[in-house]
Amino acid sequence: MEELIKGINKNIGAISALLLLALIFILPHPIIWDEQWYTDGVNTLKTYGLSHDFFVKNPAAPMHAIVQYIFSPITHLQSPQIRIVNFIMCISICLILYKTLKLDYKTSNAAIGYSFSVFTLPSFFVIGFFAITEGPCLLFYTVSLYFLMKYIIAEKPMLWQIIISAVFLGLAILTRQIFLVCVGPACAMIFYKHLKSRFPAVILFGISVILITGPVFYIWRGLVPPGSVFRHHPGASRFSLKHAALSYGYAFFYCLLLMPLYMYRFLQKNWKVVLILAIAGLAASSAIEDNSFVPMSGLLPHVFSQTTVDIISIGFFKVIGMACLIMLCFLFYEFYINRNDFKQVFFVLSMLCILATPLMLMDQFSSRYSMQIAPILVLFAFSRVKPIDYRMQFVVNAIAITINVISIVTFFI
Repeated sequence: MEELIKGINKNIGAISALLLLALIFILPHPIIWDEQWYTDGVNTLKTYGLSHDFFVKNPAAPMHAIVQYIFSPITHLQSPQIRIVNFIMCISICLILYKTLKLDYKTSNAAIGYSFSVFTLPSFFVIGFFAITEGPCLLFYTVSLYFLMKYIIAEKPMLWQIIISAVFLGLAILTRQIFLVCVGPACAMIFYKHLKSRFPAVILFGISVILITGPVFYIWRGLVPPGSVFRHHPGASRFSLKHAALSYGYAFFYCLLLMPLYMYRFLQKNWKVVLILAIAGLAASSAIEDNSFVPMSGLLPHVFSQTTVDIISIGFFKVIGMACLIMLCFLFYEFYINRNDFKQVFFVLSMLCILATPLMLMDQFSSRYSMQIAPILVLFAFSRVKPIDYRMQFVVNAIAITINVISIVTFFI
């Protein structure tokens, strides 16, 4: 039994990926939820072609529609085919993360199974299952990370590597515009004297991103299409502290599940600061308007009474408020102790930026918004994953996979 549990722990990423693939075939196949909305974008592309009208009339960023259009001769825009394509893109993310870890001698001992740990992160099943924007976006972003790291680590860096990195980041932005914030962390290399050709690299990086995204933003007259539900209207609030708190709070628990011992030691070492932040987060969460949030909203209302769900939602949001401030403290702490290492600073700044983007999403929050740090979190966590008791690791893995399965199955209730 001991060897069996250890074997499961060692291969948990691959096991999770196979479980997700099985769910794609087992669960009902009709296109549901946001899949229909994004699939309609392909029909818009077929109607107008890659024209001005397509960019104006399609209510979402264009790249998801383009990707689905490319595969439509195979998928016919039907499920499960479109979901399988999305799943393959997630597998590709893992393979590129593995290649990225192998670039640096400090992480060259990475096993390919580690990169598949992205499938164990709660909420990643939603990204891997449904044919929505996160799959292609995170694939483009991961390719961008690979070429950026290749440029940084190479003894003789080539500027073409930084251009390719920028082009793929531009494609990620044209899939989910919030990835525009990821331009900043890459430009931070201008402050590191040991990075050769850093000034031309930063300039080329910025120009390449602008050349890819600028024409589309010009057509839109903004960062979202004219028909987007996320376009702000005069007098509407522009920021949501609640969604930002949820974003960082969820990310704290993702880190806790991916590197439990490292997070425990951080909490133990800084317990006084953590205690103060927890109290502050508890108070702040109570002060935020609509200070409640229902986790697993597809499940809990079917299990508990409305009164109980209301109590859970209020209590959960208070926990999130505490976790949010602790997560921010953790990231700033990691930034400080690794301030002379560009790679680590880049990882931290990227997570800080991506997790901040729900601040600008007023309509709704989904745990998958926080999960968009998945590729960068896997790279960040590699040197921080410490061995824990195999039985405890099994429990942690079981919790993560259970949450993932629930997050998918409840869509079909």
